[in-house]
Amino acid sequence: GLALAVIFFGLAKGGALDITSYLFGSLMTVNNSDLWLIIVVAVIVLLFLVLLYKELYFICSDEQSARVAGLPVDRLNRVFIFLVALTVAVSLRVVGTLLVGALMVIPVLASLIIGRSFKQVFYYSLGLGVIAAVLGLVSSYQFGLASGGCIVLIALLFFALFYMVKWVRTLFKQHSVLKDVE
Repeated sequence: GLALAVIFFGLAKGGALDITSYLFGSLMTVNNSDLWLIIVVAVIVLLFLVLLYKELYFICSDEQSARVAGLPVDRLNRVFIFLVALTVAVSLRVVGTLLVGALMVIPVLASLIIGRSFKQVFYYSLGLGVIAAVLGLVSSYQFGLASGGCIVLIALLFFALFYMVKWVRTLFKQHSVLKDVE
């Protein structure tokens, strides 16, 4: 479906640049008003997270108890979802749909492997996303490759590394348990 959309937009006059920009991102299409919009949305999201961190943590860890405690769970969930959607929409022109999706999923999955608490997963995923972005941009510049692809590849490498380490540890633990049984 995505490949056909790209082909059809490419056949349309002037459509190829726009669809490519939204799929893969383009810093060339960002103007001053886009930059200010990104900054404003980032500040709003950061304020929301900083000011309501405890409430959001409570909701994530035990939604029923948060309701009993009197927190406006439904309202906070709706605001959170709205801010995620707003962040995605604002990010599309700069980093593209594919990179936004990848950066929302891959660092979190990698962090779930190594994190032992909500807080650890939160900070690990944030750190892994930033590290993947920086290393991806450096790799892109050094080797003349597409930045989005490099960023996603670095994030996937982190995920694969953490997954393999966990798998090997599990094998050693199983082997150790079997050895103790003998």
